[in-house]
Amino acid sequence: MSAGHGRADEMDDQYLAIFNLIEDADTLNAAGKTAQALTKYRQAAIALQKFGTAHADWNPKVVAFRLQYLQGKVAALEKPAESATPAEGTKSAGAVKLLEPGAEPRAVLRLHPKAGDHQTVVLTVKAATETKMGDMPAPSAKIPAMLLTLDLTVKDVSSEGNCSYELTVSDAAIGDDADVLPQVAEPLKAMLASMKGASGTGTVSSQGENRGMTLKAPAGKEAQGGQILDQLKESMPFLVTPLPEEAVGTGAKWQVNASFKTQGMTLTRSATYQLVSVDGDVLKTSSTMIPGQTLDLIKLTGTGTADRTADLNHVLPTQLAVDSHSESNLSITAAGQKQAISIKTDLKVSLEAK
Repeated sequence: MSAGHGRADEMDDQYLAIFNLIEDADTLNAAGKTAQALTKYRQAAIALQKFGTAHADWNPKVVAFRLQYLQGKVAALEKPAESATPAEGTKSAGAVKLLEPGAEPRAVLRLHPKAGDHQTVVLTVKAATETKMGDMPAPSAKIPAMLLTLDLTVKDVSSEGNCSYELTVSDAAIGDDADVLPQVAEPLKAMLASMKGASGTGTVSSQGENRGMTLKAPAGKEAQGGQILDQLKESMPFLVTPLPEEAVGTGAKWQVNASFKTQGMTLTRSATYQLVSVDGDVLKTSSTMIPGQTLDLIKLTGTGTADRTADLNHVLPTQLAVDSHSESNLSITAAGQKQAISIKTDLKVSLEAK
């Protein structure tokens, strides 16, 4: 038994060394040092592949997830930047394309937080999924809402308007729901508890463009809440309000196209924002989202809406309500037979400043 525990500790230490290498690469990438980050991502990928082969029985899902993450990072940094040509009659700033300037008076909208600015927001995520295999619906368990309390502090604002910040998950819990089975709620509760104290850094431009972010779990808890933290890190760019380059007024519309990775797939989301009102630095927008991607025999379609209130003195909005619905149809082959699978997902996300 002693020998078995010793071998397990040795494998944990080996994985932790690889994880630290990944964190170093994330930090370099967030700082704009992409060449150095790419080198470390490659080193970590090679080390993790060897580790997974040598210790196939050590948390294979964790190893597979991290390897998938590394492959995505390497692919993204190896791919040369593509120059996008704006459509005729439109102007673009990065992935933001102005569609209608809106009514007079118009003004150029920019985030302008100051060093030391602090925000505390509560992010609530509620998802419901319905799965059907062929003509038979698969049993599904109700999942409780996840409540994440985020503390964001602005550390520095460059002369170009780029805002560097620190982010901490000060609390993570599940919502009260009597219909949720204990065998579903308890594992999620434990996973969220391991996220308390998670922290990271990031940079966002004055137009709301993500310039890189790192987020890591507290020491010793990397494998427990890591997947949720990665999802949170992928979601952060969508929380910040994107702003067009041009001056706009009430009724203005702009389009934002963004790509993101989830469960090994690269998906594209298009969102059209409309400026509902502007009162000083406080603006309200309403947006519609259309995610969609077809990959071989995988098809994902959906729609969604988002209403938000943003204060240009802060990085994150003060209020946000997202309601989306997606449907995917898959065809897999198992034991020589094709099986059709359909999945419907309803997702509700809300954010409220404290």
